[in-house]
Amino acid sequence: MEKFAIGKPNMALYMDADARRILGDIDGNIVDSAGFKTILTGIGELDEAYEYLRKDAGTFNSWCQNTLPPNYVKGEIEDSNLIIILRDSDGAIRGIALLYVGETQMELLVLCSAARPASADKQDKVYARGTDLLKMVQFLGRNLPEGIKLYALETVIPLYYGFGWRFLFDCKAQERQYIEDAVEDLATYLKEHRFDIGDKETVELEGLLTAFSGRAKEKAALIRSGKAKGLEAFNLARDNGFEMLLCQNENSYSVDGEGKGEGRHHKSRRRRRRKRGKTKGKKGSNGYPRRRRRKQTRKQTRKQIKQRKGH
Repeated sequence: MEKFAIGKPNMALYMDADARRILGDIDGNIVDSAGFKTILTGIGELDEAYEYLRKDAGTFNSWCQNTLPPNYVKGEIEDSNLIIILRDSDGAIRGIALLYVGETQMELLVLCSAARPASADKQDKVYARGTDLLKMVQFLGRNLPEGIKLYALETVIPLYYGFGWRFLFDCKAQERQYIEDAVEDLATYLKEHRFDIGDKETVELEGLLTAFSGRAKEKAALIRSGKAKGLEAFNLARDNGFEMLLCQNENSYSVDGEGKGEGRHHKSRRRRRRKRGKTKGKKGSNGYPRRRRRKQTRKQTRKQIKQRKGH
């Protein structure tokens, strides 16, 4: 661990031969050019990562902030062919990302980052940021035509949405129009209930999540197998996360990206009011759209009637 105590937050990549071949050449210069504040210390083999991740359940709970069972995370380590380990300036592990890299698509299996202590700003130690892990995932998968898939727990849906992940099955599809407002409503709820979010069975939260019901992992399988149906199937499946996809057009590191996936929390895009004279509709004789007539108030109408009668 001493070689990672370099006085600055850093991360290292560990992958097998298939991941190396698919992702192509990766070195410190390429990563530096992407503008990361976290230093890349090198690329190693998976066996090396396995040694660093031989930890007890308490350590995994700390890294994942008690959101994922340690045994589940350990199982995903075995299924990964790319592992990213994020470290603080003193070499202590701050977080991990477990991924499987396929020929055309990458899947983010687990992303965990321990919380920064309240006294972080008063210490000489520099703490790494979990968002650096997410940005590195975006960077590594920037050229994959079918994007980066993940299954987001309900509490982090707004976070991933802010980084460009969308509720899509493939990158040729379009997201339903109501989704953006649904994510915004969920973000508001989570913010207002950040201290009592442990109660996951509230009717309000259940209602907010039904907007993403079709993306709940294994919901369809539960219904087909007859194990559950309707709301029961949804509540069982939601614990497995909701499928989201980051396509190249939403990935700020992709050549086709539009710079949207930089972690800014998305703002609800309010519908712009059309300027008078530019409303859609039939065009008038002058070639411009006809202006919509303003509705007359009752007072205006009565005044006109009196004028006609000579009052």
